[in-house]
Amino acid sequence: MDAAIADAEAEANTDEPGKAKGGTEGFKLLPRLPERDGFSTIAPLVFSLPQIRWSSQSMVPHTNIQGSLLRNTTTLIYGAPSHTASPRALPHWTECDEFANGDTALIQPASPLAHGEWYFAGVRGLRDERSGDLLEPAPGVRRAQEVVAKALAAGLGDDGDDADDDSGDIMDFVEDGSEEAEEGDERGEKRRLAVRALWRLVQVLRKHPNGHDHNWVRSWVNATDLQAAWAFPTISADSSLGALNHMRNITMKWLDAQPRRMPPSKVVKVDREECSRGKGTPRIVWGQLVAPSFLENHYSRYSGLDDDGWGGWDDTVGWVMVLPCSVLQHPSKQSGLTSRVQNVRSIVQYGHGLFADRSEVTEDWVTSMAQDNQWVLVATDWRGMTRFDTPVVLQALMSEPQKIINTVGNIKQSFVHQALLLSLAPSLASEQLVKGSTEVDADSSWWSAFSSASTTTTTDSFTDSFNATSDHGELAFLESVPRVFYGVSNGAVLGAGYTSWVAPTKLLSRAALTSGGANFAGLLLSRSSEFSVYALVLDLCFFERRSVRLLLILMQMVWDPLEAASWANLETNDPGNRLTPTMTRVPTLVQAGAGGEYPPLCRV
Repeated sequence: MDAAIADAEAEANTDEPGKAKGGTEGFKLLPRLPERDGFSTIAPLVFSLPQIRWSSQSMVPHTNIQGSLLRNTTTLIYGAPSHTASPRALPHWTECDEFANGDTALIQPASPLAHGEWYFAGVRGLRDERSGDLLEPAPGVRRAQEVVAKALAAGLGDDGDDADDDSGDIMDFVEDGSEEAEEGDERGEKRRLAVRALWRLVQVLRKHPNGHDHNWVRSWVNATDLQAAWAFPTISADSSLGALNHMRNITMKWLDAQPRRMPPSKVVKVDREECSRGKGTPRIVWGQLVAPSFLENHYSRYSGLDDDGWGGWDDTVGWVMVLPCSVLQHPSKQSGLTSRVQNVRSIVQYGHGLFADRSEVTEDWVTSMAQDNQWVLVATDWRGMTRFDTPVVLQALMSEPQKIINTVGNIKQSFVHQALLLSLAPSLASEQLVKGSTEVDADSSWWSAFSSASTTTTTDSFTDSFNATSDHGELAFLESVPRVFYGVSNGAVLGAGYTSWVAPTKLLSRAALTSGGANFAGLLLSRSSEFSVYALVLDLCFFERRSVRLLLILMQMVWDPLEAASWANLETNDPGNRLTPTMTRVPTLVQAGAGGEYPPLCRV
């Protein structure tokens, strides 16, 4: 499997032609997705103790993240922040989970964990604020400490495999079950998990005797107030990001095969402007473009990504463009401008909110900003998170949670749509501003040439048609205009991941994100007022909110590739990463949107 991925990546970056399904040359199929091999790098850690809801005052709050690195911290995440750094205590905050009615607590890392690493997490010293007493430890923790103490007293070292787990020999010291069963851990499974976690910590500390925080962290092994201990691996970069990385690479190769690197497109409807002296109602242009489809069935929102990747078939995608009167007005002689395209200050790609669609870009509050700042606005749907996808999400929440993978697959496909619209936007604006026509002719030679141009046929008639209808000087000017992404609410959540994903193409100049945040399923979703209806649906499927929280954390594992933090955390020196990290970054303004509940305040 790993070799197949490496080979596919190598072939995707060579100029030698290949063959895909449908007879399309020059492209390779995506490898089948590897199984997820670890937990999310950005989701909160979840734990529960008796009476945990009454212990919030002894937790590290988000207002004092530095406190999580002090000796008296009550929660610990210990491990390497990157593949070249030594293990250390990592910054985080802890809070009672109000969504789960206070029955669980969340430990949220303040920065992403490294891909493909092991981490130790522990809890100690939490007190019931009503009585001041320590909370009871989780079942199995005390007996696990006894096992580790016996192993250390016996001089047990590592098992010689040069790995940090070393759980083979330590398990010889675990009771065989002859002792009386412990309440809550009748089969001893929780004890064994705690033993493995504590022994892993011992071995890491032995391997790095002069590491950061070594002295005070080793006291956690035999701490009398230890209440919980566990260890976990994070997902590898290949497993988390490999599919979406390939989709970007193949999409750019598909785009290179199009005449003048423009995807086929046509206008299907124009809402005429009503302008007077540079003010009034904008022109709204509705159209479609052609994009490669990586979905198993692009006609169905219930379908996810095809395991074989792109098989040579394409799909039509709707888009909308808004040209305000400040852009449409003809320049005066006094202005010194010679063409309407010179009115354009920026081409702004808009990302709509939760379960909306591309028509949101035509709302007055958006178009008024375009009018004031002389923007051309373009938008397409976040496929997978539009109003048309609501039944799919409801089905996943009510009965088939595994279907959330299909929703994420559709959103990944929408990243492809967004990137192609971004590449096409200058040409669409040029067509409107240079020709100046608002008539739609479905049989026009311009669309006919576009629609006949595909990855299998590139016709001279397309080039002739293009040269006849566009002024290349005007188009060159528009291609030099900054292309900016602006996302609001869920558009900001997805937009952060999209702008990080598209950054290596250098199509974007900058971005602005309003009322967004991360991580989506693990932290933000349950705090949004719009989630209340879906929470009621989930209440019908689970006995308690704690189980709902665990479902959301599992969903976040699938959602990780859509988060900016996952892409920003790629490392060149990660031995398990065959993706190509890039230092390309899109300058981004993050606007918290204080008081917003769709989702709420932007998180760290």
